[in-house]
Amino acid sequence: YKRQHHERVFSTRSAGRFTPAPSIERLSESRVARLSSHPVRTKAVTAAAIQGASDVLAQRLSGCKRIDARRTALFALFGLAWAGPALHYWQSFLEARFRGRKQSLRLVLEKSLLDQTVYGPVANLAMMAFITLLVEGKRLGDLRDKVKKQFAAVQLNAYKVWPLASVANYSLVPPQLRVLFMNGVGLAWSTFLILSAQGKARGGKKKGDR
Repeated sequence: YKRQHHERVFSTRSAGRFTPAPSIERLSESRVARLSSHPVRTKAVTAAAIQGASDVLAQRLSGCKRIDARRTALFALFGLAWAGPALHYWQSFLEARFRGRKQSLRLVLEKSLLDQTVYGPVANLAMMAFITLLVEGKRLGDLRDKVKKQFAAVQLNAYKVWPLASVANYSLVPPQLRVLFMNGVGLAWSTFLILSAQGKARGGKKKGDR
C-alpha cells in the first residue's frame, strides 16, 4: 500500500528524466486554464490571498496574540483591487512593448530596467499610501511627510530584492505565470513593509508619549 501511495503522489523517473506527477500536472493545467479564461480575476484573487497572508505573517512576527481580521481584510482588498490587476496590466504592457523581440539577455535587462524604474516606485508609493491612509487612518499631510522621510529608504531596500527577482522573472518564468511569481516575491516584500510601518508607528508613539 505504501509503495502504491508513493507512486500515486510522487512523480516517477522515466528514461532518466523526471516526470511530474499527474496531480501536479493537473493543478498546473487547471491554473493555466483559469489564467487564460479569466486572467484579471484569477490574478486579483491570488494577490488578495497573498496580501492577506503577508499581513497575518507580519502580525505573527510582531508578536500579536490575536489576528486583527479587519486589517487583514483591508490588505486582501488591496491585493484584489490594486496589486493583482496592476501587475496584470503592467506585464501585458511589457509584452506588447517588446513583442517580436527574441529572448535575449538584453531583452531581459531592458524589461527589468523598466520594471524597476517605472512600476516598482509606483507600487511602493501605492503600498505606502494604502497603509498610511486606510490601515493607519491618517491624513494626506501625514502621507506627504512619510513619503519625504521614508520613501528613499524603502526604494533602496527594494533595490536589494526586486532587480534580481525581475531578471529571474523575465528569463525563467513563462509569461502567463509571471504575475504569480512576482506575487510570491511580494509576499516577503509586503511583510517587510508592514513590519517596517508598524515599527515606525510604534517609535512615533513612544516619542509622542515622552
